[in-house]
Amino acid sequence: CRTSSHTRVRGSKQREKAEAEEQRQNKAAGRERKAQEAQEKRETRRRIRDEKQQQKEQEKEERLVAQHANKQLQEEKRPQNGQAKREIRAQKRKREDAIQKSPKRQKSVVARSGRKITLPSRFQD
Repeated sequence: CRTSSHTRVRGSKQREKAEAEEQRQNKAAGRERKAQEAQEKRETRRRIRDEKQQQKEQEKEERLVAQHANKQLQEEKRPQNGQAKREIRAQKRKREDAIQKSPKRQKSVVARSGRKITLPSRFQD
Protein backbone atom coordinates (compact mmCIF):
# COMPACT_ATOMS: atom_id res chain seq x y z
CA CYS A 1 0.00 0.00 0.00
CA ARG A 2 2.72 2.33 0.91
CA THR A 3 4.46 2.11 -2.43
CA SER A 4 1.32 2.82 -4.46
CA SER A 5 0.50 5.99 -2.45
CA HIS A 6 4.12 7.00 -2.63
CA THR A 7 4.04 6.58 -6.40
CA ARG A 8 0.87 8.69 -6.60
CA VAL A 9 2.55 11.50 -4.67
CA ARG A 10 5.61 11.27 -6.84
CA GLY A 11 3.41 11.33 -9.98
CA SER A 12 1.44 14.35 -8.79
CA LYS A 13 4.65 16.21 -7.92
CA GLN A 14 6.05 15.46 -11.34
CA ARG A 15 2.80 16.61 -12.92
CA GLU A 16 2.92 19.84 -10.87
CA LYS A 17 6.53 20.39 -11.94
CA ALA A 18 5.59 19.77 -15.56
CA GLU A 19 2.63 22.17 -15.30
CA ALA A 20 4.82 24.81 -13.64
CA GLU A 21 7.43 24.39 -16.36
CA GLU A 22 4.72 24.66 -19.03
CA GLN A 23 3.40 27.86 -17.40
CA ARG A 24 6.92 29.31 -17.34
CA GLN A 25 7.37 28.46 -21.02
CA ASN A 26 3.95 29.95 -21.87
CA LYS A 27 4.83 33.16 -19.99
CA ALA A 28 8.20 33.34 -21.72
CA ALA A 29 6.54 32.76 -25.10
CA GLY A 30 3.98 35.49 -24.29
CA ARG A 31 6.73 37.92 -23.33
CA GLU A 32 8.62 37.04 -26.50
CA ARG A 33 5.47 37.53 -28.62
CA LYS A 34 4.76 40.91 -26.97
CA ALA A 35 8.35 42.01 -27.51
CA GLN A 36 8.16 40.97 -31.16
CA GLU A 37 4.84 42.84 -31.64
CA ALA A 38 6.32 45.95 -30.00
CA GLN A 39 9.37 45.71 -32.28
CA GLU A 40 7.12 45.38 -35.35
CA LYS A 41 5.10 48.39 -34.17
CA ARG A 42 8.27 50.47 -33.77
CA GLU A 43 9.49 49.43 -37.22
CA THR A 44 6.09 50.26 -38.76
CA ARG A 45 6.08 53.71 -37.10
CA ARG A 46 9.65 54.34 -38.27
CA ARG A 47 8.82 53.25 -41.82
CA ILE A 48 5.71 55.49 -41.90
CA ARG A 49 7.73 58.42 -40.50
CA ASP A 50 10.44 57.87 -43.13
CA GLU A 51 7.83 57.69 -45.92
CA LYS A 52 6.19 60.91 -44.71
CA GLN A 53 9.58 62.64 -44.54
CA GLN A 54 10.45 61.44 -48.04
CA GLN A 55 7.06 62.60 -49.38
CA LYS A 56 7.53 65.98 -47.68
CA GLU A 57 10.96 66.40 -49.26
CA GLN A 58 9.59 65.41 -52.67
CA GLU A 59 6.72 67.93 -52.37
CA LYS A 60 9.21 70.60 -51.31
CA GLU A 61 11.38 69.83 -54.33
CA GLU A 62 8.34 69.96 -56.65
CA ARG A 63 7.27 73.27 -55.11
CA LEU A 64 10.76 74.72 -55.63
CA VAL A 65 10.79 73.55 -59.25
CA ALA A 66 7.36 75.12 -59.82
CA GLN A 67 8.49 78.39 -58.19
CA HIS A 68 11.59 78.43 -60.37
CA ALA A 69 9.50 77.85 -63.51
CA ASN A 70 7.07 80.63 -62.50
CA LYS A 71 9.98 82.97 -61.82
CA GLN A 72 11.41 82.30 -65.27
CA LEU A 73 8.02 82.96 -66.88
CA GLN A 74 7.72 86.23 -64.98
CA GLU A 75 11.21 87.26 -66.07
CA GLU A 76 10.34 86.48 -69.69
CA LYS A 77 7.14 88.54 -69.44
CA ARG A 78 8.76 91.44 -67.60
CA PRO A 79 9.99 93.46 -70.63
CA GLN A 80 6.58 93.06 -72.27
CA ASN A 81 4.88 94.18 -69.06
CA GLY A 82 7.06 97.29 -68.95
CA GLN A 83 6.03 98.30 -72.46
CA ALA A 84 2.38 97.64 -71.71
CA LYS A 85 2.57 99.81 -68.58
CA ARG A 86 4.08 102.69 -70.56
CA GLU A 87 1.34 102.38 -73.17
CA ILE A 88 -1.40 102.32 -70.52
CA ARG A 89 0.04 105.42 -68.84
CA ALA A 90 0.17 107.24 -72.17
CA GLN A 91 -3.44 106.27 -72.90
CA LYS A 92 -4.58 107.51 -69.48
CA ARG A 93 -2.90 110.87 -70.09
CA LYS A 94 -4.62 111.20 -73.45
CA ARG A 95 -8.02 110.44 -71.93
CA GLU A 96 -7.52 112.96 -69.13
CA ASP A 97 -6.58 115.66 -71.60
CA ALA A 98 -9.61 114.99 -73.79
CA ILE A 99 -12.10 114.98 -70.92
CA GLN A 100 -11.14 118.28 -69.29
CA LYS A 101 -14.19 119.80 -67.66
CA SER A 102 -15.01 123.44 -67.61
CA PRO A 103 -15.47 124.72 -64.08
CA LYS A 104 -19.11 125.45 -63.24
CA ARG A 105 -20.27 128.12 -60.89
CA GLN A 106 -22.07 126.69 -57.91
CA LYS A 107 -25.67 127.76 -57.62
CA SER A 108 -27.34 128.95 -54.52
CA VAL A 109 -30.70 127.44 -53.63
CA VAL A 110 -33.28 128.17 -51.00
CA ALA A 111 -33.70 125.48 -48.38
CA ARG A 112 -37.02 124.60 -46.71
CA SER A 113 -36.04 126.70 -43.77
CA GLY A 114 -35.81 129.70 -46.07
CA ARG A 115 -32.05 130.10 -45.83
CA LYS A 116 -29.96 130.39 -48.93
CA ILE A 117 -27.47 127.46 -49.24
CA THR A 118 -24.90 126.30 -51.77
CA LEU A 119 -25.20 122.61 -52.67
CA PRO A 120 -22.15 120.38 -53.12
CA SER A 121 -21.12 119.83 -56.75
CA ARG A 122 -22.49 116.28 -56.82
CA PHE A 123 -26.03 117.69 -56.42
CA GLN A 124 -25.64 120.23 -59.21
CA ASP A 125 -27.46 119.80 -62.52
